[in-house]
Amino acid sequence: MSSFTDSGPSSDPRRLTNRNTNRYSVNQLYSMAAENDTDIEDDLSRAQKRLRDLKARISAQSKKNFVLERDVRYLDSRIALLIQNRMALDEQNEVQQHLEEIEPNEGAFPPERRLTQYSNLFFLLQSEPRHIASLCRLVSLSEIDTLLQTVMFTLYGNQYESREEHLLLTMFQSVLSAQFETATEFGSLLRANTPVSRMMTTYTRRGPGQSYLKSVLSDRINGLIEHRDLNLEINPLKVYEQMVTQIEEETGTLPPNLPRGVPPETAAANPDVQAIIAPRLTMLMEIANSFLLTIIESMESAPYGIRWICKQIRSLTRRKYPDATDYAICSLIGGFFFLRFVNPAVVTPQAFMLVDGVPAKHPRRTLTLIAKMLQNLANKPSYAKEQYMSSLNPFVENNKARINLFLNNLCEVGDFYDTLETICDHNNYLRGQLEQYKAYLQNVRFAADKGAAGGVGVLAYGGKERRQPKTAPQGPVRYTHAQLEKEGIIVESNVPDNRRPNIYFNISSPTPGTFIIALHYKGREKAILEMDLKIDDLLEKQKDNKHLLDLEYVQLNVPKVLALLNKIFSKKK
Repeated sequence: MSSFTDSGPSSDPRRLTNRNTNRYSVNQLYSMAAENDTDIEDDLSRAQKRLRDLKARISAQSKKNFVLERDVRYLDSRIALLIQNRMALDEQNEVQQHLEEIEPNEGAFPPERRLTQYSNLFFLLQSEPRHIASLCRLVSLSEIDTLLQTVMFTLYGNQYESREEHLLLTMFQSVLSAQFETATEFGSLLRANTPVSRMMTTYTRRGPGQSYLKSVLSDRINGLIEHRDLNLEINPLKVYEQMVTQIEEETGTLPPNLPRGVPPETAAANPDVQAIIAPRLTMLMEIANSFLLTIIESMESAPYGIRWICKQIRSLTRRKYPDATDYAICSLIGGFFFLRFVNPAVVTPQAFMLVDGVPAKHPRRTLTLIAKMLQNLANKPSYAKEQYMSSLNPFVENNKARINLFLNNLCEVGDFYDTLETICDHNNYLRGQLEQYKAYLQNVRFAADKGAAGGVGVLAYGGKERRQPKTAPQGPVRYTHAQLEKEGIIVESNVPDNRRPNIYFNISSPTPGTFIIALHYKGREKAILEMDLKIDDLLEKQKDNKHLLDLEYVQLNVPKVLALLNKIFSKKK
């Protein structure tokens, strides 16, 4: 322990009687060094204890995660049953709408054969995504939203389960492949509002995509909208109208050289308008750069599915248009990542729960301009409709190489086919391990039952599997209620006193390390109840200080049960 707890202030060896001296004796230096060593040892012990605690917490959390995964799989099967039940109710309601005379309980559920067929169809559609992919190509734009709701959030509704996610991405691959095969113009790929583009947008609305947008954009957007009065409008016509309105409010009249209703060219040529716009351009490019840097630095946290779709777009484009430039390919990737994924959250952050409430007028306009800049950067810019946006072209030129590098790096993600193979290999390994552990456990039970001192858990000898010798079942050994109660094995009994003389217990051991306690009533052939016990279960109960074994009618003392089993079935060497 540290010297601070061993001695009071007056015994501190570092305190000298002469307050003006800083000299230390050799003995005092040795004492100080010893103190420091003790403190270091204490810190090391605390750190080691902290490390042990963390390891224990990690192990416990891993077990909890496993249990949660098991529960999710159980819930998945429950969902299938609920869907079947909902289908039955929907069919009943539909029939009731068309037929007036129908018995409420007649035909409430489809026959078992139809339910089985529906279950098989549901499984087929989920496990074979090509069928849904074909359907997505056939529906109209007005019908696609209903289909997507079913596909994205019901058929593949578990958004954090890798199997369903991979199946859904397989469907995307089929849809995108067909889209590229039927494409006639490079410029129209993935840009028009089609069922395929709507499907890609819907995919980005799933949980992983929403979490990514919130973690990446929320702070930037909230920092911007705090400045409610910051006006960064750069459209010359709007700036001109705002300027003359302000002058009119301040002076009451408008000068002759500032009439209302001027064309865009006149507004853009006005020197005062140009002077207002110039610093706004600089500030807009600074803000857009900060957004761009945040997005680029977040590449590793982008959802796997989003990155995988980007990779498919690049791969399909290279296959369909082998002469396409890297810049042209990146424009298609950027069209998906920014136009369909990032920019909607920038323009309407309240719809993505990135902010509380609708942003004020000026910040909302600024966010729209930022989104236009990002889109022009990721896509081939066209200023035909908004000439004033060409003033921001330096932002595009300065960041063109950087955004292309980002979009290409975004595509560098492994295929989930490899992941599935790895998972299958690991699953086979775990199955093998499980069988070994079962054999190991049985071997331990056998050794524990034999009372052997060595050889516990040895599965093989000389390269060959060592088989346990066959043993005949032992018992049963009979004990009366009074005997077990006298020895303290029965701790509590719910059997009425007048019936206890007729109660007896048969204890047997069918295999080493396993036991059966059967409760009988005189005059009856079959046992009232039986309980299967394993030696390791009893030992675990004892280790966890769970000393009661509930047999419904009686409660037994676990340590004394262990002692009794050892007494009955352990063989003399």
